[in-house]
Amino acid sequence: ATQSLEEAEHIMEQRYADQGTTCVKANTIAAQPEYDLEMIVPVYNAANYLEACIESINGQITNYRFHATFIDDGSTDASADILKQHEQEEHFTILTQQHRGVSAARNQALAHINAGYVMFVDADDLLTQDAISNLMDKAYEQNADVVEGSIDTTDGVSQQPHIQHTEENDARQLSGYVCSKVFAARLFEQIGFPENYRYEDSILSFLFYPM
Repeated sequence: ATQSLEEAEHIMEQRYADQGTTCVKANTIAAQPEYDLEMIVPVYNAANYLEACIESINGQITNYRFHATFIDDGSTDASADILKQHEQEEHFTILTQQHRGVSAARNQALAHINAGYVMFVDADDLLTQDAISNLMDKAYEQNADVVEGSIDTTDGVSQQPHIQHTEENDARQLSGYVCSKVFAARLFEQIGFPENYRYEDSILSFLFYPM
């Protein structure tokens, strides 16, 4: 059935009410960063996948200096125990917070960035061994704001490759997701993720890409 604009807006307001939060932030970006890449990994009840994710980060074959910040978003499963086993690793930082959602977790790590580029990894993601090198090679070669790679999605049985070919200077062709990308850290100086909203990644399409 066809709905009027007013009816559609009413439905959206009922299902996705304005949470009153903002993506405007005051993050600190190191002037002379220690790392080439900061990887931000929110963790919430991801015990079934987390160790494999960590292993894929540790298994990176790269000459780039990278650091990974894991944010335990109030997990109630064994995620915290798994993270504790890795807290002494030199290139890992483990943060904790009460359960506030993926945006708040990412924002906690974004508050102080000590790297030239930022990458977002979900706790159920796996990185290929050369993921960092491939993305960062292109980032430095082009002095790029954003470099997007490709992903394979799986339901545990079959894999479905998604390969995004993007024109070098046409940000409109980038996907709206933060995964499989590296971003210049300076883009986050005044921008973070709006908390308690669905589809929080979408904000990047409206703010980052015009920049």
